[in-house]
Amino acid sequence: MQVRRGWQGVLVNVVLAWASWEPVPAQGERGASEVWNAELLQRLAEPWRSHALHVAQAPQIRSTGRAETFPCRRELYVWLLEHPDWGYWLWQQLGARGVQVRAVGNGEFVGEDEHGNRMNWHTIYHEPGLRLWYVEATGRGKLLSQPAHVRALLLLRYRGLRAPQGQTGIRHQAELAAQVDARGWQVILRFGQQAAQEFARQCLEQVQLFFAGMAWYVTEHPQWAREQVQKLMRQHPEQAQVGEQLLRLLAECPDAEGL
Repeated sequence: MQVRRGWQGVLVNVVLAWASWEPVPAQGERGASEVWNAELLQRLAEPWRSHALHVAQAPQIRSTGRAETFPCRRELYVWLLEHPDWGYWLWQQLGARGVQVRAVGNGEFVGEDEHGNRMNWHTIYHEPGLRLWYVEATGRGKLLSQPAHVRALLLLRYRGLRAPQGQTGIRHQAELAAQVDARGWQVILRFGQQAAQEFARQCLEQVQLFFAGMAWYVTEHPQWAREQVQKLMRQHPEQAQVGEQLLRLLAECPDAEGL
């Protein structure tokens, strides 16, 4: 496949690749909405159990993303789930701009933009095929003139697949439950619920594409990824050990044509 440089070109190639990929049909797959239950939330350690139950029991917004299937190496996809800051840096190398993302430690990440909006998210539970984040965000959205404080649970369920020709891939689906504390929010819920739900749906699409698009791209173009990782390691020497992890995974990928 010919490579289109830039993040917009990547999106075009992603669509083309996903449309042409035919994995083995999944059997007995559960929808993401089935995992919001007391059994899952009771597995959490405090204080995350209390925070998660508070949101899950009375969400003002709840949305489930569209299940997507795409080709990639599972190990690279999982690595990007664990290191979204590196995923963001790689997207930057393709021209994407947006929130600056950095790791704080212990599964916590911070995102900030030029308008002063800030988001903290913590990995509060994970097991093979499932990842749960607790998110707190402060800022102004298009629907609100006053600052809003958002508390949310973001759950991502995924599973590995294999195409009849042997190519590996991932099927994933995200779900969001959120509470918003802001003046005028009750008015929005009354008269703009559809707009709020649409905004939540778009957020889930962006989250899914963030991980899926980059997992596909580095799988298809490992030489490009190796060059970028080495560049990033020089820029962020304190992250060299983490970069070496990704380089080891990329070394197992065959170089793709068209670079």
